[in-house]
Amino acid sequence: MERLDRIRRLLLIGLAVLAPVWLLTLVLSRLPAPAAPVPPVSPLTLPDACTLTVTHYLLDVGLPASATFDPDGTLYVDVPYTPARGAPPDVGAQAVWHTFDTASQLPPACAFRRLHVMVHSADLELHAQVAASHLRAWAAGSVDDDGLSDYVTYTQWISPSFY
Repeated sequence: MERLDRIRRLLLIGLAVLAPVWLLTLVLSRLPAPAAPVPPVSPLTLPDACTLTVTHYLLDVGLPASATFDPDGTLYVDVPYTPARGAPPDVGAQAVWHTFDTASQLPPACAFRRLHVMVHSADLELHAQVAASHLRAWAAGSVDDDGLSDYVTYTQWISPSFY
């Protein structure tokens, strides 16, 4: 009988030791695997010739713009605009579409991720942002003007003195 008690005690001790290990293993096996680390996005670099190309293209249509490129992949185009006397402020929006057309014609070496256009005058400030992928689809004819407009984010400020 003593031998049977001894075996029971050993089994209980073994169970007391193994049960938490088994439970811990079970819990850990049900946890989601850690996500693979996301490699950092390498900053884009754009040749100086690309920003000059944008500037020259827009100058050819009468828009004295300047272009800069942010390493996050955004092409910024700043377009000072002088509207004709009495012209409605939305005429400045045409400068945005000229810029879209210009940016869509850039060579592959001038790739960017996002385009941010700012058209401004004394009475108007208009910002338009669009992803390069939507701009490329528009340039390829996969998306019409209205379709591209759905992807453009606009903000506009018009001076109260205009009215």
